Amino acid sequence: MIKAWLIGTDRAEACGFRVRARTPVLALCRALIAEGYDPNERMEVWRGGQPALCVRAIGEAAQLDVADDGNGLRFRRYRSPAEKGLDKAVRSAAGARKRRAGMRDTPDANKRMGEGTAP
Repeated sequence: MIKAWLIGTDRAEACGFRVRARTPVLALCRALIAEGYDPNERMEVWRGGQPALCVRAIGEAAQLDVADDGNGLRFRRYRSPAEKGLDKAVRSAAGARKRRAGMRDTPDANKRMGEGTAP
């Protein structure tokens, strides 16, 4: 059995791993699975010297996330940032900032626009 500790509202640690997340216990389970821990391993979670919760299998918990759908908090299937398309959204946001600043992605594009040349 893995013993973990909750620290504050957004941090957890176990087996030398520390995570900071909106759902720290679930994020800790994902980190442990990524490091090769047995998905069937149980985890006891403690807060301030008191048992807080018991995870029956870290592999099951690693597949969960918490959503607030307006009717309260509910568990749902975890989707990685790549599955959510956040990596694409981050690239799009970076491109939008460059466009607002009048920059282009390549130096050649800047030269074509008259930027980067001496007056």
